[in-house]
Amino acid sequence: RWYVRESRAEAMMTLNEGNTTSRSSVFNIDTRLRLGDHRQYGKFAMRRDENDGVTTKKQARANYEYDWLLRRIWYLGATADYERDPIRDLRHRFTGGILLGHDFLDTAHSFLTIKAGVGYTDEELGEEPASGPTGLWEMQFRYDFGSGRIEFVHDHQLAYEKYGANNTILRSNSGLRMDIRWDIYG
Repeated sequence: RWYVRESRAEAMMTLNEGNTTSRSSVFNIDTRLRLGDHRQYGKFAMRRDENDGVTTKKQARANYEYDWLLRRIWYLGATADYERDPIRDLRHRFTGGILLGHDFLDTAHSFLTIKAGVGYTDEELGEEPASGPTGLWEMQFRYDFGSGRIEFVHDHQLAYEKYGANNTILRSNSGLRMDIRWDIYG
């Protein structure tokens, strides 16, 4: 298909009460657009966590990715990612990079792609700015159970920052996504 667009909004909240009271809320928006040999992804996520009334996470993250399909299953990509969390004293983390990817599955009901590449990260954690090269790895998997309403999703991103403390950052999102109404998912 030459033109494909998918947009989703998800909201999740978890409340636990017992000896302690904890609350976690997550809001995600993502858009995928394909025009011929060009794919674009835009993502925005906010997460807020509280434990006994004390805020423990106040994270915001935005991501843009572009893929240029070289052949049917191979592509070159570019990524830009911005994150902040004032509770962790992360004033900003910006990562830009280039990727080489391969689509293993791309059918009406399933999609699996893996990409790897190199990038550069600039961050300010506390009062200490740091920057340097970063290794990047991503995997995206989707499986629609055929009804068009329930889908299994697993996405993960791994960034290995080769500077400062040589941090490894893993972001993973897995679960069942159900279309509630009008591309609003839960």
